Amino acid sequence: MRPDFFPIEDDDEELFGIMAECVDFLEQGESSRPYIPRMVVERDRYGADERLMAAYFNENPKDEYLRRPTSDDIQRLYARHEELHGFPGMLGSIDCMHWPWRNCPKAWQGQFTRGDHGHPTIMLEAVASYDRWIWHAFFGTAGSNNDINVLNQSPLFREIIEDRAPDSSFNVNGTHYKKGYYLADGIYPEWSNFVNRIHALKMRSGRNLKSFKKVPGRMSSVEDAGYAISSLKDGDDIDPIVLPERTFEERIALHQRTSKELRDRNVHHALRHDLTEHIWRLPA
Repeated sequence: MRPDFFPIEDDDEELFGIMAECVDFLEQGESSRPYIPRMVVERDRYGADERLMAAYFNENPKDEYLRRPTSDDIQRLYARHEELHGFPGMLGSIDCMHWPWRNCPKAWQGQFTRGDHGHPTIMLEAVASYDRWIWHAFFGTAGSNNDINVLNQSPLFREIIEDRAPDSSFNVNGTHYKKGYYLADGIYPEWSNFVNRIHALKMRSGRNLKSFKKVPGRMSSVEDAGYAISSLKDGDDIDPIVLPERTFEERIALHQRTSKELRDRNVHHALRHDLTEHIWRLPA
């Protein structure tokens, strides 16, 4: 405001005071409710995931339920899943769930709301075995995403890509596979570690079909049960993970190789064929 256009005199001091009060009133809004300044909420999903991993997925766990499976755990899961459902090499079921966010800020509701839900949600990706043991959980992705978007952000295959995952090889129909697989919905990609759940149901005979259908639903039931199951007992010890020293070029080459093996569609279709042949040989 130029002072030569609006010279300030003694008689105008009261007018300028009223104008200042009007400006403050307009900035606060015309609502009768008290003015509450906006708070900036910093979102750090990757940091939250790291804290979750540090708190629950310890490298030397003793009493933790949420943790990565060891080689003994993998063999136990293989044996139990094959006994119950006839599927060798199955680690568990992977799925995403939407958790309602009642107090979602209005500015974020468009990002966290998907049309088929109609309200803000936060997505949880989890892997569960037959005994409700959830050993992988990735939480915090906006509800407007789908399962593929969450998978591309989650650290589920971090150990496989870094080549430090425990041995999970198995044989089916005379073919040797390096890594176990997860039952997944049809939206998941045709990777070497996924088997479509609908296709698996078609393969399975009617003898254990009812119990097989319960596997994916166990992840949702844990939400109400409030606990998970682990085979680790007091006094058990796990050797710490020792990462090999690699140069930058070696890490790049390793990442390219493991990522290519993970996304190999030929292995996916070969595994599905071998599982089909294996299921049809089972006694009725």
